[in-house]
Amino acid sequence: MDGKIQVARLLRRPPLSFVLRVGVLALVASLLSFAGLATAQDPPGSQDPPSQPGNLDAQMGSSGLQVVLSWDAPAGDGATTYRIQRFSTSDGTVSLATAQTATTYTDTNVQPDTTYWYDVWATRNSLESVKASVSITTGAAAGAPDAPGNLTASEDTPGEVVLSWDAPAGDGATTYRIQRLSTSYGTVSLATAQTATTFTDTNVQPDTGYWYDVWATRNSLESVKATVVFRTGAPAGAPDAPGNLTASEETPGTVVLSWDAPAGDGDTTYRIARLSASDGTVSLATAQTGTTFTDSNVQPDTGYWYDVWATRNSLESVKATVAFRTGAAAGAPDAPGSLTASEDTPGEVVLSWDAPAGDGATTYRIQRFSVSDGTVSLATAQTATSYTDSNVQPDTDYWYDVWATRNSVESIKASVSITTGAAAGAPDPPGNLEANIGGL
Repeated sequence: MDGKIQVARLLRRPPLSFVLRVGVLALVASLLSFAGLATAQDPPGSQDPPSQPGNLDAQMGSSGLQVVLSWDAPAGDGATTYRIQRFSTSDGTVSLATAQTATTYTDTNVQPDTTYWYDVWATRNSLESVKASVSITTGAAAGAPDAPGNLTASEDTPGEVVLSWDAPAGDGATTYRIQRLSTSYGTVSLATAQTATTFTDTNVQPDTGYWYDVWATRNSLESVKATVVFRTGAPAGAPDAPGNLTASEETPGTVVLSWDAPAGDGDTTYRIARLSASDGTVSLATAQTGTTFTDSNVQPDTGYWYDVWATRNSLESVKATVAFRTGAAAGAPDAPGSLTASEDTPGEVVLSWDAPAGDGATTYRIQRFSVSDGTVSLATAQTATSYTDSNVQPDTDYWYDVWATRNSVESIKASVSITTGAAAGAPDPPGNLEANIGGL
């Protein structure tokens, strides 16, 4: 009896080697599952980012003034939504959709004769792609006349700009709206119901650029605009502009201007102004008598625009202009060489450059610019010839500047730009995005 019981117990208990084999298999399965190799819960490819949407097309709408956007979903599995945004100079940035599911969108809230920029992002698994962008200028409303034809501007008499155009084809009374734009005075309305096809603008300044727009209106419908750009000349009897204006920097930190006197008799003086992004407009001289001028109040590695006017018998000429960028300070090292920017890891921009030739300890100043953040200082005394910027946003343009400093003297900058990609795992953007005006 005892022997039978012992045999039964042995039959119920698995051998030790079997237990070990089962345990090892269970451990391996557990490790595979942890590593994401077991596929019971994770089907193959479920964690891969989708491919780029393709074959984007644009179709015209069936009625009304519409802009119709259309695109294909990016390849891959998973629910995809789209964020759509529009920008115009009149309305700024307008959000059109935040979770659009269809691959078409019709924008019915647009104005005639207006340029719009559209951006579309794809989102899947909470990750947003880089944007696809397209711009379009809408036409006139249905039934509106054509734009005024052959618009021209002239200044036969100094101080008077004469506009002339052709009436649009078709019957019916036509009036014209006229507008002028300049950097000094902004937008000025000149006429709202002009009936003639000419207009004389007598309120202009010498040597000034103007943009003129003319619209035709018939049956209460306004055309798209006709535009002409014109720059006024000098007052009657004024001397010519200074000739052959040049700028040079033979000595670091000193910009020398040189020009030729205008033809004609009489005492001539010169007015000189300088413009830079950092200082704005600076008056350098108001009654200079010589035909050279030395500007010793400049900064290294800076762009300047110089304007010189000639004055004779109290009449001022149009200006002569020259642009110039200063070099490095005396004794400065060369700029960092072969500057590159890359984003091998999403969200990290890696800068790399070559040290300038020469002996002595060298440090680097690094700066970044973007439209959203402005100018950001990243490093002031970097010693290595590479730098990783991990504080960047997806789908954003960045400009990087790097200066080398040796013996307390700084080089001119080296510059590089990069557009960051999408966040890790995000779908590609809608491809080949286009827009057409619907119903026209």
